Amino acid sequence: MLFNKGHNEDSDYYFSTIVIKKYPKSSKVCECVFNIALIKQHKQDTQKAKAACQEVIKRFPKSEFAKLSYKSLDRLCIIYEKEG
Repeated sequence: MLFNKGHNEDSDYYFSTIVIKKYPKSSKVCECVFNIALIKQHKQDTQKAKAACQEVIKRFPKSEFAKLSYKSLDRLCIIYEKEG
């Protein structure tokens, strides 16, 4: 379900938020939060992308998505430094 630039971002975002709200104990929540981070990053909403990555790391520290979130945070810091 990872966000793909070829898909509709809004429907991916909506689906992810529904899963998080309706099924908070689902094994897919981690992936959905990371998916939101990718969508926000693609929309250049750096602060919300960063917050979503940090949430993945905090809530799911041993997951594969936590590792990916660390990488995304590194990229976001580089982007932020270039913009700042």
